[in-house]
Amino acid sequence: MNWIFVCFICSLIINPVFLEISKPTFTIDYEKNEFLKDGEVFRYVSGSLHYFRVPQLYWKDRIQKMKAAGLNTITTYVEWSLHEPFPGVYNFEGIADLEYFIELIKNENMYLILRPGPYICAERDFGGFPYWLLNVTPKKSLRTNNSSYKKYVSKWFSVLMPIIQPHLYGNGGNIILVQVENEYGSYYACDSEYKLWIRDLFRSYVENKAVLFTIDGCGQSYFDCGVIPEVYATVDFGVSSNASQCFDFMRKVQKGGPFVNSEFYPGWLTHWQESESIVHSIDIVKQMKVMLAMNASFSFYMFHGGTNFGFTSGANTNDTKESIGYLPQLTSYDYNAPLDEAGDPTEKYFQIKQTLEEAKYAVTNEVSPTPTPKGAYGKFYLKPLVSIFEKVAQRFKPVISNVPLPFEDLDINTGFVMYETTLTDDQKNVENPVNLTVNTVRDRAIIYLDKVQVGTMNRLKGNTTISLNINRSVQNLSILIENQGRINYGDFIEDRKVIIYLETYLPNLCLL
Repeated sequence: MNWIFVCFICSLIINPVFLEISKPTFTIDYEKNEFLKDGEVFRYVSGSLHYFRVPQLYWKDRIQKMKAAGLNTITTYVEWSLHEPFPGVYNFEGIADLEYFIELIKNENMYLILRPGPYICAERDFGGFPYWLLNVTPKKSLRTNNSSYKKYVSKWFSVLMPIIQPHLYGNGGNIILVQVENEYGSYYACDSEYKLWIRDLFRSYVENKAVLFTIDGCGQSYFDCGVIPEVYATVDFGVSSNASQCFDFMRKVQKGGPFVNSEFYPGWLTHWQESESIVHSIDIVKQMKVMLAMNASFSFYMFHGGTNFGFTSGANTNDTKESIGYLPQLTSYDYNAPLDEAGDPTEKYFQIKQTLEEAKYAVTNEVSPTPTPKGAYGKFYLKPLVSIFEKVAQRFKPVISNVPLPFEDLDINTGFVMYETTLTDDQKNVENPVNLTVNTVRDRAIIYLDKVQVGTMNRLKGNTTISLNINRSVQNLSILIENQGRINYGDFIEDRKVIIYLETYLPNLCLL
């Protein structure tokens, strides 16, 4: 008996093949068009949940509700700007405690799809890039093979990826897929050298411990520039698209593998001054059934949206010029998602749950969630307490400049900057009214003469000229600039916040 036991131990030591088989693996079978988890066929239905949009206290609640709906996987971005708010200063605590978020998902026996960027879009300010990146990289260098940009990405990944590595599926964790870049086919650069560089950077950390993949929109132009050699290409689309046509783009660039819709939209984002975007449950269920019948894996974007706390929401632009068609996004990221902004299940949630159960994809014993109790706090009335001029003068030392400096040059990320100049006698002795014209307003300007508001300019509306009446008693011109969110998608993400004058009669501007 002892002899048999000893020989068995010896065989483990001298037989590396046996050891390799015993390790967890997540791979793609290109012939049978399947994901394989430990050699067995695997399909996922996932939902996006961003830890940075939900207070840490509620992470577990949202994860459990997603599991109860029949999902077996959760998808999240990693937001660089949250974790490195200033160069070399790192934050992984509280709402930034990524490892704790990953562990909560694993504790529910769910898998994780990780989207580390470095650019994430996500309707977040600057697409998740830290604002200071604009100060340390040349113009038009982001998401390209530029050495300066690559240096900062490499440094960030040298901090992030060692945290991620223990959680990769091949290392015993629950991360099964890792995205390389994000929707690169939607970006003008189309830099082949950069794509290979970023792929190899990911490979150096992930190795074969999870599947690397890309995501691009349902269109040939997206796939032309978005596909990265030897990285699994997936597609994203919503309820109005033809699933077969969208999946065909995957087949054109790779011979096999499972169909994957990496962003299936059960809702949509909303900009300021727009009505809430609505996607109807009947359309979601119809598209779900099509994809389930095609043996596709898919991820709801979003399953729970949450909130853009503080000044973290981004903006879009609907024009070919960066200063026109500017569309800032809401603080709310409800997204018309199956779990609403408060984390409560909607009718859409139960329709999705029922569809998965009827398809025998998921039969869960989890109790269906109910809305959480809400507090009733009565009415609150706001009243002014202090002048912004008084508060600014007390707290900040002026920065003197001959021209208005961008927020980024002033090392200011979000919020407001006051630009002010003292008018000279020559400037006061003018024929009224005087047109104040600004070439670029990013993003909202409130104009004051001697601390009295006299007008506003708004990038959204494109109104960059106002008439002023200036007389000898007027001393100061002040312009309060509000950053309403840097553009997060498309070709104009290098969205520096500033005012640029066409007129030259306003010298010696300074920051208060």
